[in-house]
Amino acid sequence: MSEDRSARAWLDSRSDDQLQELLAIRPDLHQGAPVVDLDDLARRLEHPMSVSSVVMNLPRPAVELLEAVTALDVGATSERLLELLDTGGRDRDEQSQLLLHWIEILEVVGLAWEVAGRHVVNPGVHRIVVNPLLMGSPARLLTQDLTVDVLKQLYAGLGVPAPPRKAELLAGIGALYADGSRIRQTLAKAPEEVMETLAAHAADVAAASKRGDEALDEDHYAWTPSRQGQYQRDITMRRWASQHGLAVTDSYYSYAYAPAQFPAEVLLALVPPSYRAPFHPRPPQIPTTEVSPVQTERASAAAVTEAVAAMTAVLESTLRTPVQRLKSGGVGAREIKRLSKAVGVGVAEVRLALELGARCGFFDWTDELRPSGEFEQWRRQSAAERAGDLLRAWWPLRFPPTRERDEDGMALPALTGSDNAYAPTAPQLAVVLQTLDGAATSLEPVLELLGWNRPMDQLSADDARHTWDEAALLGVIRDGRLTDLGRTLLTGEQDQVVEQLRTLLPAESQDVLFGSDLTIVVPGSTGAAVVDLLDALAVRESHGVGATWRVSEASVRDALDHGYTVDALLSELREVAGKALPQPLEYLLRDVDRRHGVIGVRPASCVVVSQDEGLLAEVAATKVLRPLGLTAVAPTVLVGTADRATTLAALRKAGYLPVEQDSDGSRTVELRSRGPVGERAAAPDDVDALSDEEFNVLMERELAAQRQRLKGRAPSVPRLPEEPAELVSRLRSGGRPSHEVDQSVLSLVEQLAPRLRPDEQRHLVSAVASDGSVVIRYRNESGNESERKVSDLDLSGAYLTGYCHLRQDVRFFRLDRITMVAPVT
Repeated sequence: MSEDRSARAWLDSRSDDQLQELLAIRPDLHQGAPVVDLDDLARRLEHPMSVSSVVMNLPRPAVELLEAVTALDVGATSERLLELLDTGGRDRDEQSQLLLHWIEILEVVGLAWEVAGRHVVNPGVHRIVVNPLLMGSPARLLTQDLTVDVLKQLYAGLGVPAPPRKAELLAGIGALYADGSRIRQTLAKAPEEVMETLAAHAADVAAASKRGDEALDEDHYAWTPSRQGQYQRDITMRRWASQHGLAVTDSYYSYAYAPAQFPAEVLLALVPPSYRAPFHPRPPQIPTTEVSPVQTERASAAAVTEAVAAMTAVLESTLRTPVQRLKSGGVGAREIKRLSKAVGVGVAEVRLALELGARCGFFDWTDELRPSGEFEQWRRQSAAERAGDLLRAWWPLRFPPTRERDEDGMALPALTGSDNAYAPTAPQLAVVLQTLDGAATSLEPVLELLGWNRPMDQLSADDARHTWDEAALLGVIRDGRLTDLGRTLLTGEQDQVVEQLRTLLPAESQDVLFGSDLTIVVPGSTGAAVVDLLDALAVRESHGVGATWRVSEASVRDALDHGYTVDALLSELREVAGKALPQPLEYLLRDVDRRHGVIGVRPASCVVVSQDEGLLAEVAATKVLRPLGLTAVAPTVLVGTADRATTLAALRKAGYLPVEQDSDGSRTVELRSRGPVGERAAAPDDVDALSDEEFNVLMERELAAQRQRLKGRAPSVPRLPEEPAELVSRLRSGGRPSHEVDQSVLSLVEQLAPRLRPDEQRHLVSAVASDGSVVIRYRNESGNESERKVSDLDLSGAYLTGYCHLRQDVRFFRLDRITMVAPVT
């Protein structure tokens, strides 16, 4: 084909208004290094990371149409698309209008456009949509690296004269395979067994495509007694297909070593006539029912009041008993159940409280979770402010903290969840519910609509149900409706969220009711000081609007054990009550106080015994032995606070001759080592290890210096990208950007990072100069690739140094192992 299908030619064909619209929809195109010219913009438009970010946010019909155009390749005309796509019972006019609508959407975002009456995809799409319609890659992609002889074999197999030069051969491949009738005529010449096997294969692919499977049935070619002949028939079929241009391979003589691949155009030409590619141009409908808004708001107020009270109680319980962490860092199921039982709330509330508390910075992270100073400040705020902080921490989460088990049924510790880009979130659920006239009857239709809006997310139904339940627990969704609180959260206005919560949560109450049955009731929300007093004296039995505590002999004893005095407790309780306390409460406190401390328990690490009472009295009075903490508990017994070894050594040093005894009084005999004097273990041959250690020390010094440099670096002012109208005007006039990258640094990067494209090299240099952030794809020594977000960058020789957000530390990256760079969007 002679038509120019490139992104650069498409940009030239767009009007200024259309280019401005493109830049407004895709701000990533002019982030990072300044755009130099239209060639630079075209490279960014084709960049796989940029294309991927757009594809991941496309609705289902746009993705389905993009796959169809990618699979048809040069043959993607409007007429062929109308034949291929499922109509869903729609007539031709309606189908044409819907097809045109979604084609225009793909063109607006720069993923596909029309050239000479044919629809073509952005070249970067082929790096993202690698298996369109599960039919495989189109012929143009499969043949790019083939030799001239193999390319001519493909032409000859399909009965078409081959051009002499490779460039002409490759240019004509798309048109060669776009003719479905030629492919079917070629297959008609095949032996009957080959024809049947290939037709069956195409039918299997078509069935998998309609189901949306990721691959064919794994058992189809399994090596079982019933399938043994199928493997040989498949080899024969693919070898024949390679010889006759229907499959692509470097060598058709050995299928086992050079598997033949069918171009997507071939399979589409051979699928059964009834096959239609999936196409769902209209969103699914959600069944709704009428629910009183007043009822919904009442339920919302009750839910958020109860949830905030329960989570506050969980967090306050850590003031008295720190939460034990697992070695892996999370909080285990046993500790969660202990907290749930101790506080009297559900496991879901415990998990939610720990996660949100951690995200709000309420804990000091050691082997235990202990409240930080920020928590003390938070709990002294009003109930609406506290609730607002918790809700804002929960709202953007991309995983449900209340989920207790993973897909394999294994227990999930709390505080080990990580953000999942494909997890359904509360804002996504809220957006769907906001469009409904009534209340959703169930979650399943909502999930179906979410899947239509973002099909590439592969949403987890289990995660969605937990997120839905969390939203109901917090009063954001009730009765299948988005509540006023949920709508306020959706706006993102923090002040409005707090104001909304003030109307939902009960006002702070100063009333504390003391019952003669030793119960204490707080009708509304109360201050932290009152809560601390009641928690110290009594056991909390319920939360929410009517929180209750119960005083018992054990709870009073616990308060006295922690240093409270009965007189101080009674004084504070009378002040809170504002009147005299019930007699049973005063009697209980006085009675426990009278018996408290009658029996004392002192620490002791060892016992010193002797039948010589005078000698023991002398030992107890010896000044140099006072650090042992010896106290006479009987004329012949001393109790010490030091351990046995320390006590023995001190007594011997003081001139006494003690012996060590077991718990039954029998003497313990010390064994002497008889090894040769001066004998030492042979030193290992660690010359190589020492060299590695020296290298590691050197690297640690470098990293430490880099960390120190980053701490002292003044924050840079980020360079704002050009406005779309300003940028388009400059590009059309051929002007240069006002800010250029450092050419000397760019030359260095060009030499040391040859894997990077010119636009990627400029992004990297710009990020280093502006203290910006980039996403890189890095290949380690083992050949494994990973994507890293890195910031605070510096170039040092052949290395890029920066803070790696994946490893959460400063890291070195060899420039020649960086395979891709993109600005952070």
